[in-house]
Amino acid sequence: MFINILRKTGLIYVLPCLFLLVFSSGLCFSHSVVHTEIEGGIMVEARYAEGKPMVNCGIRIYSPENPEEEFQSGYTDANGNFVFYPDTGGKWKVEVDDGKGYKKVFDRNVFDKGIGVEVMYADGSLFTYSDAVVYCPDSDEEFQQGLTDKNGRFLFFPDREGDWELRVDDGMGHGIVAKITVGGDLKIKKRESGV
Repeated sequence: MFINILRKTGLIYVLPCLFLLVFSSGLCFSHSVVHTEIEGGIMVEARYAEGKPMVNCGIRIYSPENPEEEFQSGYTDANGNFVFYPDTGGKWKVEVDDGKGYKKVFDRNVFDKGIGVEVMYADGSLFTYSDAVVYCPDSDEEFQQGLTDKNGRFLFFPDREGDWELRVDDGMGHGIVAKITVGGDLKIKKRESGV
């Protein structure tokens, strides 16, 4: 009897669709996305006045060519670091905000080079301002999160060797999972990609 009621109301066809929507919440990565691992990003280190790292704080990067338009944003990592890939020379403005009333603004401070990915669709258009998350080696611990920049790049500065996982998702069903093996010198040793 219950089945007949469902048939008459049309719910017999709607319920399976709802079931699929609810229980298929995993990311569906498209095969029309390509990426390249890159090195050479600029790392900035955010610290409070007493030297303590500004951990998981909001960060915004502004280009010297257009200091009013945000070039990239995200969050500092567990060591207070953030890596970006500049597309021009000059002084880059960096704003770090801990969300608790402390905001720090400074010019580009270069310490070392970062690693990461440059992502684009198969047609060559850029994967701009898409969600990016980095996971620590041999762990599901989130190391850093943020957005790709206006050129589809996202970089980070690894603090240990091992197999790092970087996931980028455009929020519309496209994304990549990049496995980057980092050696003892904190440089890319091996690359393995998946979609």
